[in-house]
Amino acid sequence: MKIDSDLQNNLDTLKKTLGQNDDMMFYTFAFGDSRQKACLLYIDGLTENKMLAQYVISPLQKEALAHKESSIEDLSAFFFGFHHSVVSTMKEIEQLVFSGQPFCSLMAIAGD
Repeated sequence: MKIDSDLQNNLDTLKKTLGQNDDMMFYTFAFGDSRQKACLLYIDGLTENKMLAQYVISPLQKEALAHKESSIEDLSAFFFGFHHSVVSTMKEIEQLVFSGQPFCSLMAIAGD
């Protein structure tokens, strides 16, 4: 299944796929002049929340505000360096979640 053009539809699909999972955290925000919507996904038990807030979320908010026309690829590369990838299907996102590897995922939809 291709990623939908509506971020909320994608998040709803992921939540249905994951079932009742209190460990999966969804941090939604908007950035740039166009207020593009994005969501940072992470697994609560595998992530140090204080470090995530200090080194990812807070800088992400500042970086997103500073770069008025940043693309999601630019923000992803800035924060996750060479360990980032751009996916185009819900299946790829589900595979990341179920892989058992610690991860942080940034999802945004162009044109939103």
